[in-house]
Amino acid sequence: MATDRRAALAELRSGTARLAEALYTLETSPELALLRDASQLRGRSGDRAAEAVAAATGLWARYPLLTDAVERGEAAEAADDDDALAAVFDGPT
Repeated sequence: MATDRRAALAELRSGTARLAEALYTLETSPELALLRDASQLRGRSGDRAAEAVAAATGLWARYPLLTDAVERGEAAEAADDDDALAAVFDGPT
């Protein structure tokens, strides 16, 4: 089971790096800048733009939770602490 969790941690680490790149790309996109400029959009378009901006903001707000889990997993892996690694994926017992 520990090997499965170590493999899952490697996948999580890789996925987190890909997510960071995607979030940066999104954050720096001119399309998101347009959506954030509420004065340019009205009615249904304005509503949809506000929803998209809120979703992007929510992703950024949750990203530190993910990186914290990866860091805890890496610390557990480095310490060869299978219980701590299990807690990262399964929650505390």
